[in-house]
Amino acid sequence: MALAAAYMQKARESGDASYYGRAEAAVKQALSVQPDSVEALRTLAWVQTGKHEFREALTIAERLRERLPDDPLVHGLLGDAAVELGEYTRAEEEFQTMLDLRPGMASYSRAAYLRELYGDPDGAIEFMERAAKVGSAKDPEPLAWCLVQLGNLYFNQGRLGKAELAYNNALIVFPHYYQALAALGRIRLLADVFAPYIKALNAMPRVVLGSIFIITIGYGIWSKVALAVVLVFFVVFFNAFQGVREVDRNLLANARILGASPRQVTTEVIIPSALTWIIASLHTSFGFALVGAVVGEYLGAIKGLGLMIATAQGTFNPNGVFAAMFILAVVALTAEVALTWLEGRLIKWRPNGVNTDGLI
Repeated sequence: MALAAAYMQKARESGDASYYGRAEAAVKQALSVQPDSVEALRTLAWVQTGKHEFREALTIAERLRERLPDDPLVHGLLGDAAVELGEYTRAEEEFQTMLDLRPGMASYSRAAYLRELYGDPDGAIEFMERAAKVGSAKDPEPLAWCLVQLGNLYFNQGRLGKAELAYNNALIVFPHYYQALAALGRIRLLADVFAPYIKALNAMPRVVLGSIFIITIGYGIWSKVALAVVLVFFVVFFNAFQGVREVDRNLLANARILGASPRQVTTEVIIPSALTWIIASLHTSFGFALVGAVVGEYLGAIKGLGLMIATAQGTFNPNGVFAAMFILAVVALTAEVALTWLEGRLIKWRPNGVNTDGLI
């Protein structure tokens, strides 16, 4: 039976379906010696599930349940076969029994799969996060598999940053895992596909959109807000994106080794590390926001500093222009002080500078 289990594990690790046939041959050889071996029958049901022969797997698992009614693995096999045969109510009952008997990675991951089939992605993510949290690095492949499935759930919701983190965590736990590499390639492919379009939009002179916003939204404040957001978005986006990608992989690995869940890795490692980039971008982007607001008012408004500048220009009044510039300077300096204070509060863990004491 150890040989059959080794073949099944090899099939999971490599994705080579030929190992299922070898595992089946090893199990049937064992059954020829001990036809009533519970371990052999349980392994045979597992093999049949891997080969997608779910009706045969269900039949074997039902025989096992008569002999082992309180075995959580038997209920898991029954649920696996039932869910693939479309018997969702029965699958739910079997998985619930498995959860009651032995809450753990195997039962949580099955519950996550069922929640996904029921159209509850948030519930699926919650259960899969539990599965990953209780997994052990001593048994790396099942934990890596759970992390890949968690990444897939995030990917399907469009949460690509969290998906990439889950895939990278899977590779930390189990290097060169083919499922994690394939999924991570999907993320990077999307980045490569959309990067030229994002860069093209960034290169476009977005100030000209002010007129479009005034036509579609009107002379009110929201057309100015829209222009300010458009001018600021790419500055913050590129810094946030780069900040996430520049997170120290050793920190991520250490956090996973210490037992951090995917959510804790995100909140305690990735976001704090990326905040340095994000807040640095805010220092620059606030100026762009002011430019967007003033230009929007200059193009068309019923009040505001931009209208004041346009009126002063039309009456050849330089004092009005300089007065508006002075007000903008005061606002910008006030915002800079506020951002500096916020930076000190949010990333107070960051060293203030290089300590030269003791340097040769």
